Parts: sequence; structure tokens; C-alpha cells
Amino acid sequence: MLPRAQHSGRYVIEPGHDGAAAGSPSADSQGASHAWVDVWLDGRGWISVDVTHAAFASEIYCRLAVARDYEAAAPVRGRRIGGLEEQLDVSVTVSAQMSQ
Repeated sequence: MLPRAQHSGRYVIEPGHDGAAAGSPSADSQGASHAWVDVWLDGRGWISVDVTHAAFASEIYCRLAVARDYEAAAPVRGRRIGGLEEQLDVSVTVSAQMSQ
């Protein structure tokens, strides 16, 4: 078995209408909760792999948690007890920082 680390975080979805270069986040981009893994390859080190999108993870991935398995890296967990009617509004803002 390969050594690995499970990640949960955000994946920046390019809207396509803002002229963003492929693979680069933009101010108008939207994000989605997402998970991916790092695997250790001898001679290469840690490689981030997104199996869902059949791609290597890049700067469009925002890492929020890292653990040995997804249950430990899950962004939300718990249970709900209560009435039948409820409403939940969630807003997440992700901003890119330019590397220097």
C-alpha cells in the first residue's frame, strides 16, 4: 500500500465567461466542497491526485483539512435532532493570493 493523506477543501470552478486562464482561479469563480489525496511516490515525493476529475491537484484546490482517512478530514460531521421545518443558508468565500 502506498503512503497517502486524505484532503478535504474547496475546488475552484471556473465560470468560463470571465476570461480566466485554464487552471487559474478568478475573482468570479465559484467553489465546491471537494476531496482528493496525496500519495508518496519514491523519487517523486508527495503527489496530489484528484481521482474524481482524473487530474493532478493544482493551485485551484484550497486545502482545509488533512488526515489519514476522509472521516477524520471531513469538513462537517454530526447529527441533527429537531422539528420538520428548517432553512439553512451557507456562503463560502475563497480568495486567491498571488505567489511572490
